[in-house]
Amino acid sequence: MTDDALRERPTGHPTAGEGPGSAPDPGTTAPASDAPTDAGTDAPADATAHADALSAIAAAIRAEGGLLADVTADPAPDADRSLQAAVDATPRAAVVGPDLALAAEATREAELLHHAPEHARVLCTDDRDLALLAGDRLYALGLERLAAGGWTAEVAILADIVALAARIHADTAWEIGPATPGVVAGGTGAPDDAAARTEPLWRAAAQALGGGPEHPATVLLQAARTGRMPDSAALLQAARPVPDGSPAP
Repeated sequence: MTDDALRERPTGHPTAGEGPGSAPDPGTTAPASDAPTDAGTDAPADATAHADALSAIAAAIRAEGGLLADVTADPAPDADRSLQAAVDATPRAAVVGPDLALAAEATREAELLHHAPEHARVLCTDDRDLALLAGDRLYALGLERLAAGGWTAEVAILADIVALAARIHADTAWEIGPATPGVVAGGTGAPDDAAARTEPLWRAAAQALGGGPEHPATVLLQAARTGRMPDSAALLQAARPVPDGSPAP
């Protein structure tokens, strides 16, 4: 059967020899379909499609069992996946594969668990001590996945991101003072503020992870190694693409 014939056949009216329970004609091969193999998903079926990083994180934690598996939830369809989208659109995503976005999202989830667990998307708990433990595990998970693949440059970039995120929250913590039980704005601030505080960093981080060691965002993030702190304007500038798709100068 030709492709033209397939396109012209009305849906819902199988030809002879087709239909549930019938076998294909001998000597023929079923044509490849452009539809996803899983009819229950809307994911594109092309080779560039990436699995949902948040779901992969949930599966990894559940596979380990224990306390963290007990508080692992299926990420909501409307959970924030903008970081994965930004990483998946970069050149290195096609080289490193899905572990690049998984490492980024695991690190972001870890940060949320440490500083704004109310905004966590995969591990959900009201126990602050357990949230800290979960965050530590997810920081390690991101680094483990990249190291296992031999992506040493990306491991170094992710370590710089972790260091800068901690420094950003620490500066606020010094201003606010120690956390007090029952006081929402203790520690690193109100959950909404804490979750949004590192947004410029994560925008630059996606470009650094996806652009490699020579990318301007990567060079900027390396400031953490010498104690220098790039401000929000510098981070956003490093993350800004120019019309030809290359990073901003």
